[in-house]
Amino acid sequence: SEIRILCKELNITEIKEAASQIEIVLGDSSKINVEKLMVLISRANSPVFLLGKKPNSIFVKIDEERDLEYKGEFLKNTLQHIRK
Repeated sequence: SEIRILCKELNITEIKEAASQIEIVLGDSSKINVEKLMVLISRANSPVFLLGKKPNSIFVKIDEERDLEYKGEFLKNTLQHIRK
């Protein structure tokens, strides 16, 4: 699917879903656009954030009540936004 292609393109090694967030684990030579990521994070009420204790991960807050299709589309849009 499109998300798998984006993950391969961006060198994302793993995507983990917890109750209210998605963790995107980046490979050593990830091909994300850091400037675009920082703009996304700096927006008011942005669902995207970083944690110092996991420097190779990007986190995305998501409403756990949403269905799988919505979560997939939201993740796909986020990944498309941060690619180079």
